[in-house]
Amino acid sequence: MNGKQIENAAKAAMGLAAGSDYFLDMLEKDLSLPNIPGRVMNNKKNWTTLAKYNGWELQQNMTTKHARIINSNNVRVAWGTVNGMEKAFDRMVKLSKKYDGNDLKSKSY
Repeated sequence: MNGKQIENAAKAAMGLAAGSDYFLDMLEKDLSLPNIPGRVMNNKKNWTTLAKYNGWELQQNMTTKHARIINSNNVRVAWGTVNGMEKAFDRMVKLSKKYDGNDLKSKSY
């Protein structure tokens, strides 16, 4: 994270503590946060699946409202705001379709 991102995260945390709208504004941003891939517990109580594609899932946490993308092995590959993760998931689906077996037959590399 750079200095501005750290400053914004601190403001968001202070806003959450103070009940400010700043935290809610942060949730509307298109953020993808630094990720260390790791196995997650697929807890259906706290997480709602927003989209699925070829074993990948876009999920939203019902308490914090942040989102994550997990693969078929329940490994988190990305996390951030819902808007940011929707964009990442859409890009992943688009690229997956672009490079699937059907498209490769018609292209020469």
